[in-house]
Amino acid sequence: MSVVCNNRTVTVIRGSSKTLRVTVQDSSETPIDISGSTVFFSAKEKVSDTVALISKNSTNPAEIALTDPTNGVAEIYLVPSDTQSLDSGRLLYDVWIVLVSGARHSIIQSELIVESSITVIP
Repeated sequence: MSVVCNNRTVTVIRGSSKTLRVTVQDSSETPIDISGSTVFFSAKEKVSDTVALISKNSTNPAEIALTDPTNGVAEIYLVPSDTQSLDSGRLLYDVWIVLVSGARHSIIQSELIVESSITVIP
């Protein structure tokens, strides 16, 4: 199982919105139908941290939506409150999918760069 993502390293300005679009594919780059699946996103400072700084899943479509599930497409929504209180720097993130069959797959492991903002919008 693989994933297509415009840029696996994600940069976000603290307190801003960002959408991460992922496409889940098989090894021959054919999209996998993810209808009924659950997608999870977590970001931490270190892999060993027990609590994620940002945690989302597709049971709440305001967090992660299966926008074109028959073509394997999901969108992860980072909203201002996700990063507003974070210090600028590098986080680690991953994306997992649990298919209807119960099979669990890690589809992305990469970095989330939080940059400082000049303007702070309350």
